[in-house]
Amino acid sequence: MIAEKAHSLIRKSKLAPMADQLIALLRQTISLKTHPVSDETPLSLGISKLGGLPDLPPDIAWPEWGDQPLPLIAQIHLSDIASYDQANELPHSGILYFFFNEAVLETSPLTPKSWRVIYYEGDLSNLQHTSLPSEDVEVYPTHIVTFSSLLTLPPLDSLLLEPLNLSFPNPEALDRGRDTIDAYLTLHQQLDEAYNRVSPYHQLLGHPFQIQSDLLQEYQRDAHYSGDPTDWRLLLQIDSDDDLAMLWGDVGMLYFSLPQQALAKRGFSQTHLIIQSS
Repeated sequence: MIAEKAHSLIRKSKLAPMADQLIALLRQTISLKTHPVSDETPLSLGISKLGGLPDLPPDIAWPEWGDQPLPLIAQIHLSDIASYDQANELPHSGILYFFFNEAVLETSPLTPKSWRVIYYEGDLSNLQHTSLPSEDVEVYPTHIVTFSSLLTLPPLDSLLLEPLNLSFPNPEALDRGRDTIDAYLTLHQQLDEAYNRVSPYHQLLGHPFQIQSDLLQEYQRDAHYSGDPTDWRLLLQIDSDDDLAMLWGDVGMLYFSLPQQALAKRGFSQTHLIIQSS
């Protein structure tokens, strides 16, 4: 059903002549919907959530930067997403933790030690609720999350669209006419409507909701990556969200990504973080 929606919209769109190529570019995306909780004490250990305090095993220290624990952005209980990850891109057991200190938002590229992604695949009965080590540590309001599946297409500026001459502002794309570009943007909007997708755009996997220039080329440059820029895969995207007290620059987004080879080998330590804002 999920794929049928996207395939039908593409084949009925003004871009129907390139439907097969566009369908091949679709990627499974796991959308995160947040639900606030006033007290996380009674929550199950390792529960999927944004913000709050991490549930860590004794052998994993709360990661620090500048002698201060990094704020928790997300904690994902991977068994929760197993049924949504139909391409098996992620492990389906254990916990993924995402940490980031927004104090570096004024630097470009971001200081690598200001973020951390940790994969714990051990015994979950070892998890412990952490306590706030200092009043100076920023803790975002705790929101548990629920998940849903959808399919996404590359953003208009993506290198992935160059074979279709749709990458804007590629001169060849402009030669196709503004109508073709508008048709692609309309298709994006129709996909969002078909999956009832609204902001804030928090997601695992899939194509990013891009704000500025092509992220693939930005990762290539910032991470000094020598491989093909299209190797990069979005791991987690976190939108600016008033309810979570998360504001990334000027209403921006955080994009945690890593090369496809690293994702396949569970090499989450190779994750790179980029922020874009309007």
